[in-house]
Amino acid sequence: MSMMTMPFTPEVRYAELTYEQKRAIRARLDWLYDWEHGRYIHGHSDHSIAHDLDIPWSLIVYVRVRDYGTLAR
Repeated sequence: MSMMTMPFTPEVRYAELTYEQKRAIRARLDWLYDWEHGRYIHGHSDHSIAHDLDIPWSLIVYVRVRDYGTLAR
């Protein structure tokens, strides 16, 4: 499949991030996400992490859901 026909999905966009950006996302999630309760701490969110790292928030959501799970309701 050529890049011209490849779907523009979070998986594809995540693959385009640098190693440092991927590490920064994981570091922020490790620091700010409460695994036990399935929510962010200190008033943070996917959007605030994305803003701080200058990365699209959809990629923060992709990593969080893939590696940490969905937010509790």
